[in-house]
Amino acid sequence: MQYRLLCRLCHRTQRCDIKGFVKSKRLCKLAKYLGMSSSSNVKEELQEECAKEKMVSLSAFDVFGFDLDHTLCKYNLASVFDLTFKTGSQYLVEKLHYPRELLTSAPSSDPHLRDFYFKGLQIDLKLGNCLKLCEHGHILRASHGTRALSNDEITEIYGVKRLWSGMKQFEKSLTEHGVYMDYFQIPLVVLFARLVDVVDKQNDGQVSSDYGRFYDEAAEPFRQMYYPPHFAERTGHFFPEIADRTDAYTHAASNELKEWLLTLRRHGKRVFLLTSSFTDYGQTLLRRVLGADWEKYFDISIFRARKPLFFTDTLQPFTELVGDSAEDKPVEKLEDNGIYLHGNWVLFKSFLQKQTGKDNPKVLYFGDSITSDVLPTKRFSDWQTVAVMEEMQLEKPHADHWDVSDEEQALLSSRQWGSFFADHCPVCTQLTQTYWHRVLSENSALVIPHMNYITELPMNGVYKNCTFYPKFPMKK
Repeated sequence: MQYRLLCRLCHRTQRCDIKGFVKSKRLCKLAKYLGMSSSSNVKEELQEECAKEKMVSLSAFDVFGFDLDHTLCKYNLASVFDLTFKTGSQYLVEKLHYPRELLTSAPSSDPHLRDFYFKGLQIDLKLGNCLKLCEHGHILRASHGTRALSNDEITEIYGVKRLWSGMKQFEKSLTEHGVYMDYFQIPLVVLFARLVDVVDKQNDGQVSSDYGRFYDEAAEPFRQMYYPPHFAERTGHFFPEIADRTDAYTHAASNELKEWLLTLRRHGKRVFLLTSSFTDYGQTLLRRVLGADWEKYFDISIFRARKPLFFTDTLQPFTELVGDSAEDKPVEKLEDNGIYLHGNWVLFKSFLQKQTGKDNPKVLYFGDSITSDVLPTKRFSDWQTVAVMEEMQLEKPHADHWDVSDEEQALLSSRQWGSFFADHCPVCTQLTQTYWHRVLSENSALVIPHMNYITELPMNGVYKNCTFYPKFPMKK
């Protein structure tokens, strides 16, 4: 028995080939005495040793939290892209009277638009350019509108060091807005770039001074599209379409993931849902993803969390869900199996302290957004994060536990922009991490392509902090 437990901690198991495992003399020593210690002491010692060694073990956490959109709920990205781009284009033409040429291109029929789709681009609003940055902030690749800029053009515009003047302000505001880091926001970047193409063509190729205004107007249909009350009202096209054809736009969770979530609770872990989605939309997704009995997977569920404000605004109280509306007065006490709105992580920590009987319960949160999930938990709370990055599916295209369609592979991979994780830097003259790869490495406990992968990791496995599983996405 001792040897088996030692193996689980030292990784000499069938899973010893998993990259990211480390060997620790102190952990090995601890494992030898597992049979002589109470389980609670072992867990506390494991937590302490992982902290010292900058490692992570799933079994060392007391509480597991989950985002909904693009984490528990995996979308059909190609279908969502088609829907949002088409809706945005029609709004600009019909409401703001932009040229009908905007309607001549659609992601489903235009390979160039699909190839332009890329997470993490920054927008230079002064020049109408989109930028991909390296870990040091140098511009790796760029476009004007959707047209790729050559290396010579980038150097001419941004100098030999290829530095963007807006970089400092951008880094200051990372957790204050979305920075185009989720799949609901990327279509806005594509639509803005397409708008630049059309307007420049009208101006005979002359650079405009109104790109900032174009961006604001391109963003307007997305604000309308994602306006939460539209789901109940069945207006705005996006929500009615998702509501009527939920199965076409989302995937149900696997049986393995459902069982893994239930196993956490059976083993005494506290499990919660924390999403910024409104309750009506969120519960529609949960019924699709987990089934009509979705509440059995969580000890408590929180909607309209307003991330990242959930971690930065410590004055926002919780409110309780009563029917389809929220009570006006704050909730003084959170209860097990409750459904709540808003709140903040400090108040929530008090609830977790009571539930776990610990002053500092260890929380592991799963989310897809670097700027709403990963960074704020690291900067403003004591939680750790597992980042769900679908781009990692390209590192293991023949995944055993997920059928990655050719359409989705084509959307997540881009000839124009290259890898989300690495690229050749003309300034550094070598293969380097992208800016977002560095941010993930510095702020995540684990990085996985989608939730199914977590089900195959041993709970007592010990991993380097941060481990990219199943495969590190670059080699220098």
